[in-house]
Amino acid sequence: MKQPNQTFNQPMRLQIAVIIPGFPARNNDWFLPSISKLQVELKKYVDITVFALSHPRSNESYEWQGLPVQSFGAWRRGSWLPVSLVSLVKQHAKTKFDLIHAYWATEPGLVGTLAKRILGIPLLITGLGSEFVSLPEINYGAQLKWRWRRLLPFVLRNADGIIYGSKAQMEMSKKVNGFASGSKILLPIGAEIKSNHIKDKKSHNIRLLTVSSLIAVKNIGIILQAMVKLPKTVTLKIIGDGPLRNDLEELSRNLGLNERVDFMGWVHHEEMYKYYHSSDILVHASVHEGECFAIQEALAAGLPVVSSNVGIAMDVVIPGTNGFLFDPKKPGELTGAINKFVFHPELCQSFATASLAIAQEKLNRLKQVPKLINLYTKMVGKKA
Repeated sequence: MKQPNQTFNQPMRLQIAVIIPGFPARNNDWFLPSISKLQVELKKYVDITVFALSHPRSNESYEWQGLPVQSFGAWRRGSWLPVSLVSLVKQHAKTKFDLIHAYWATEPGLVGTLAKRILGIPLLITGLGSEFVSLPEINYGAQLKWRWRRLLPFVLRNADGIIYGSKAQMEMSKKVNGFASGSKILLPIGAEIKSNHIKDKKSHNIRLLTVSSLIAVKNIGIILQAMVKLPKTVTLKIIGDGPLRNDLEELSRNLGLNERVDFMGWVHHEEMYKYYHSSDILVHASVHEGECFAIQEALAAGLPVVSSNVGIAMDVVIPGTNGFLFDPKKPGELTGAINKFVFHPELCQSFATASLAIAQEKLNRLKQVPKLINLYTKMVGKKA
């Protein structure tokens, strides 16, 4: 496949400090694979030093695929803040960072803000996850905690730029960062395009795939409820693990779905595209998303998507073209969407082709890299 042209303006090789909750410890440890793989692509054009606050659970310096990493995961809870900040400032004395890029506006954003104020260099924040939401019914969202209700405006006010992965996330953030002075940029992390030959689908045997942490916000139960109303020719693989796995497996048994639902557990990221390519539809049911990596990867693999109407799904899933959207509180809408494929399996082929085209246009990681490099260069140039 022809790769996109890498065109960007970079008069010098920049030094970037990346602050992130966690990073892979070794080559077989794919922590936050979409973000870590993005760093591998970026290091072809800029020098990156990674500061990993919580994972791996060790305090060490090491290399991962050529990237220098300093981890602070073994420090007592709370002590990571001064330790990681001091480490970054000391490393700056050697490296002379041009810019700090924090992934998540919470702990990484706070470290980045304090480092910016000490070092006087630009700060870019990528907002991910739960920074801007409060969902007390499932105890989810940084806005449930008073310290982030107070600290997050301080962090965002100090950012020179804030990246969002979806229009919905940008909209949600307005109540928190409405007075932030930094630029607001829409730029998903993206995915590696790994298409295969689009299969001619004629069978009514529909193979669903869900890729998700098994936690409350991911709303897996609604998918199981929908399965009860679907024909027995519809099967489901659930890839992922988490604290609700036992409860969800019990629910599946109680609903009589043992023969049709397979809990796969954790799967190495390098194996994931095999499952995307052997499935017919990705189903995603979260009650909240900012930027969903599974949806991006599924589209990049040429897979139709049926998703709750949250987050990035509303930007990249076009109902009737490459998938369908549904209300995450209404299992009947999910059942109806999947039944469209059951009764019209030929949709899988045309929707898959559309998914791949949308991924190429909006989510190709190799196109996201030059956009990010240009952003780095622009922000450093303003500071200079």
